[in-house]
Amino acid sequence: MACGFHGNSANTASHLAWKISAGGAFIASHEAMAVGSPLDLHFLLPEGQIRVQAIVRNVREGRGIGVEFVSMGEREFDLILKAIQRLLG
Repeated sequence: MACGFHGNSANTASHLAWKISAGGAFIASHEAMAVGSPLDLHFLLPEGQIRVQAIVRNVREGRGIGVEFVSMGEREFDLILKAIQRLLG
């Protein structure tokens, strides 16, 4: 699924989010990010566009970052669950 993010040193337009769950995701990226960096994520889903605050928890150089979702509204949570159900269905 398409994902963009803004952080302390990152400002990107488009990446792909893999292995998404209600608690986080792996985002394919070549951006250099430090573990613990805060990110403002934007997902463009068929169900709607959402914004989620996250923290980088894992970095795989040249492959991407694992993030934990730390703040989102009820609407965003519901849309992520719907997207997961759609992807699994």
